[in-house]
Amino acid sequence: MATVLIKNGTVVNHFGRQKVDVLIFGEKIAAIGSEIENIPEHTQIIDATGKYILPGGIDPHVHFHLGTPAGYSSDDFISGSKAALAGGTTTIIDFVTPIKNESLPVAYEKRLADAKGCFCDYGFHISPIDFHEGLYQEMSHCVENLGIPSFKVYMAYKSSIGISHEILEKIMVMAAHLNALVTIHAEEGDVISTLQQQYIMNGYDEPIYHALSRPSSVETDAIKAAIALAKITKAEVYFVHVSSPDSMKCVVDAQLEGYPIYAETCPQYLLLTMDKLKGSFEQTAPYVFSPALRDANQKDALWEYLMNGSIQTIGTDHCPFNLKGQKELGINDFTKIPNGAGGVEHRLELMYTFGVLTGKITLEQMVSLLCFQPAQIFGIKNKGILTTGYDADLVIWNPVGERIISTKTQWQQCDSNIYEGISVTGKVETVILRGEFAYKDKNHGSVSGNYLKRELLG
Repeated sequence: MATVLIKNGTVVNHFGRQKVDVLIFGEKIAAIGSEIENIPEHTQIIDATGKYILPGGIDPHVHFHLGTPAGYSSDDFISGSKAALAGGTTTIIDFVTPIKNESLPVAYEKRLADAKGCFCDYGFHISPIDFHEGLYQEMSHCVENLGIPSFKVYMAYKSSIGISHEILEKIMVMAAHLNALVTIHAEEGDVISTLQQQYIMNGYDEPIYHALSRPSSVETDAIKAAIALAKITKAEVYFVHVSSPDSMKCVVDAQLEGYPIYAETCPQYLLLTMDKLKGSFEQTAPYVFSPALRDANQKDALWEYLMNGSIQTIGTDHCPFNLKGQKELGINDFTKIPNGAGGVEHRLELMYTFGVLTGKITLEQMVSLLCFQPAQIFGIKNKGILTTGYDADLVIWNPVGERIISTKTQWQQCDSNIYEGISVTGKVETVILRGEFAYKDKNHGSVSGNYLKRELLG
């Protein structure tokens, strides 16, 4: 087994930082300390002076190779995982979404085939899209045999994969019995459909009406309803991509009452506003994703919830579509623009630049949001912390230097980038996944990702 010694860097965990060396033996961290003894011969030594050594990032919310009426999202598991690694993310959780009348285990097998060739480690959430006889047995199989203890449900998209409040309650009951987590896309789909139809009927078809048909109230109302059901069913609930402070207030109130309610947000809701949807179709269509962007006041208020610890994780909802041939299908009807944008490649550099360097969050908080808490909430063993015996998933982060985010230099496969032109500070120099070099000096290694079976700790 190969050994690697990383010297003179500053190791950052969620609980603190210290200037120590890290010894990697095989797939694991063998030792961490200032004077590591018994170092094997032929150990490769990396000098990390002036740099941070971070746990490998865990993005709990990506959609690679997602099928839509506009075709598959532009990143498959190969290109998407390369983008993830280049951005310091070593583990992702994607989704299994069955087609109508398809069982969850059959959908899982298909999705597993889609993920072949993934360069980073990966797991799945799985989505019940209806209620039918045998669903509990299917969910039980997912938890007990497939290592999938998290079920993603959609309160939006009622015409395809969305579910009613009544079905949501039934799924919560079953998930609670299975000690599984219910992750929720919380938007009231019926209200959105009504608003969309009204705008289209009146000739309002530009991308800005995507945001106007999905006001923050549809998210907040959905979160209120889901929390009420969670209290009744005793289900553990995780809200994905929370975008508004009113929604977060509902989450915090439930947290303070002692309910197991978690919240995720995404960099786009912390950094961008709905002004991005004002302009030509070519300028604005890349910013059509759900939930929609909010105004500057809501964006700033969302930071407060991140800073005080009310938000547990930062995912990306990575799901890019090309403008040409995909987004442009909705040039005369905003409802036909495929919803989604990329971000897995930029999560770390954006949070470091606009969170840590601005003093909004500490390095330790950033590591907690990007690494530790995703591992804890979703039952990912031996990851999210740099400590002896854990997987040797780590990132050597150089805090010096600036660059401009550009489609010309990105790894994600998309003809646009919602962070185009933004200046970021710092860079990923080296990424190690289970002891192997996965990304170094702007080149990817040959390491293959493992499918991760998960088990919730609760």
